[in-house]
Amino acid sequence: MKLIFMGTSDFSLGILKKLHENHEVLAVVTQEDRPRGRGKKLHSPPVKVFCDEEKIRCFQYLPTVEELELFDAKAMVVAAFGRILPLELLNLYEYGAINVHTSLLPKYRGASPIQTSLMEGDKLTGVSIMKMAEGMDTGGVYSQVEVETGNLRYGELEDKLMEASIKPLLDTLEKLETGRAYAEPQDESLASYCKKILKEDSLIDWSRTSREIEGQVRALWPNPMAYTSRKGDRLLLHRAKALDLKALSPPGIVEKVDKKGIYVATGQGQILITELQRSGKRPLMAEEYLRGNPLEVGEKLGG
Repeated sequence: MKLIFMGTSDFSLGILKKLHENHEVLAVVTQEDRPRGRGKKLHSPPVKVFCDEEKIRCFQYLPTVEELELFDAKAMVVAAFGRILPLELLNLYEYGAINVHTSLLPKYRGASPIQTSLMEGDKLTGVSIMKMAEGMDTGGVYSQVEVETGNLRYGELEDKLMEASIKPLLDTLEKLETGRAYAEPQDESLASYCKKILKEDSLIDWSRTSREIEGQVRALWPNPMAYTSRKGDRLLLHRAKALDLKALSPPGIVEKVDKKGIYVATGQGQILITELQRSGKRPLMAEEYLRGNPLEVGEKLGG
């Protein structure tokens, strides 16, 4: 099938590569280059780099209907594009616009379904292949696949969801071509929404439960990262595990230190920090961090 693709992230790239292998991608729409790193040099999105390599026409702005009409596409596929699309673009193609959404709709419509699922402690999430419509993720669902979250962190779960999305997406495109596709309407009474993740969501509030803090650490890895502070240092948490041990100290107080890591009191239970990183330094297992940065029981994290 001749397609237009819209996407920006590594998640988008994985899907674009499979579409490029199995269909004819006529053009791609992604976001503009962004400054990154200490030098704030401009870097192209992963999707743009791939398009340059494969000689695929790539727009780094939202094209007009007139521009997209020049391509004889039958459908548009969208995956983590990051912008709301006007209705006139969604209605431009014979088979419409198909979105790869990383939740089991109607649960977690919006900008951060994977992070929200981890923050909520869900054991199960998934991917929905849906027909795009006016409104935030409100269209009918062609197909869904469930994925267990296990102990995965955001970046790891995103990769797993991307891999899980390929077969149902390709199956949906085949069914659209043969007239066998059906988009089941969502049950609006079950709809829930998730907000965009902001930098202020990264600061750990030790008065929350250990389960909530573990979810925060997993949801924000590898970016923007959950963090706390110690003696003026920002400490980024890579791995932390909620423990069913009663906290005997106020939230944020270090209750124990051993080879396994750093045990910190929370509003309910303890959390074990096993991997962390001083800002500007490399990530370290807790045991290695403690060798160079001794930490005393009773010390308070977070100011």
